[in-house]
Amino acid sequence: MNFSGTRFKIFSYFCIAVAIFASYVVALNAPFLWDDEVMVLTNPLIRSLSSVQAIFTGSAFGGSFSPDKFYRPVQIFTYALDYKLWGLNALGFRLTSLVIHFLAIIALFEVLKTFFNQRLSLLLALFFAVHPIHIESVTYISGRGDSLNLLATCGVLFLYFCKRESIFSQILFCIIFILGLISKENIVVLPLAIVAYALLFRQARYKVALIFSLAVALLFSAFRLLSDSTSTTLSLNNEASFLERIYTVPTILWTYV
Repeated sequence: MNFSGTRFKIFSYFCIAVAIFASYVVALNAPFLWDDEVMVLTNPLIRSLSSVQAIFTGSAFGGSFSPDKFYRPVQIFTYALDYKLWGLNALGFRLTSLVIHFLAIIALFEVLKTFFNQRLSLLLALFFAVHPIHIESVTYISGRGDSLNLLATCGVLFLYFCKRESIFSQILFCIIFILGLISKENIVVLPLAIVAYALLFRQARYKVALIFSLAVALLFSAFRLLSDSTSTTLSLNNEASFLERIYTVPTILWTYV
C-alpha cells in the first residue's frame, strides 16, 4: 500500500494500538499484585478526587511528606482517576496503563520521523512498543510511574524536535518535565541529555525551557541528596536511598544490555 501524509499517520497509529493491545491483552484480567495492595487497594488517597492536595503534599502511601519518602503524586492521582471510573477493578487500571503507553509510543513515533523515513520510524516505534523491557511498567499497576515517566520523556522530546519554538511550547515543555519529575525521578537527567545533544549538533532551541528545566533538576537532586542520609526511601524496594539508586543506574543499564 502507498500511504502518505495523514493517511500514513492514521495507519501508523492504528498499527501501534493493535500491537500494544495484542501484546498485553493476556495480562488485562490479572488481579492486583504485590505492592498494588499498598499503593491502590488500601491507599486512602485514591478514594476521592477531593484528596488532590493530600496527594501532592504527602507520600505515595498516604503518609507525611519528607525528602526521603516515596513521592509519586502524578502516579497516585492517576489511580484516583481510575478509582473514579472503575472502582477497584484491576482491568480498568491496566487499560489506563495501556493508554499511557500508547500515547508515549505515539510521541516517540513522531520524534523518530524527524530522523528517519516514515516506514522505518513506524518499525522502530513498533519494536519499542512491544519490547519486553516494558512488561513490568505496563502490566504491573504499581509500576505505572515508569510508564508516566516514559510518556513525559517522549512528550518533552516531541516538543523539542517536532514543534516550533514559542512561548506556549516552552511553557508546555517545562510543565511536562515537572509532571514527569514527580511521576518518577529518572527524568531528572533528560534536560542535561538534550543540552548535550544541542551542543553536539549546534541546535540552539528551547533555551529558556532548558535552562529552567536544568535548574529544577538540580534543585530537585540537591533536595533529595541533601536530605537525611541515614534514612531510607519508603519505596517499593524499601531499601535503596536516592543516592544509591543513582549509583546503581549503570549496573541496571548494563544488565538490560
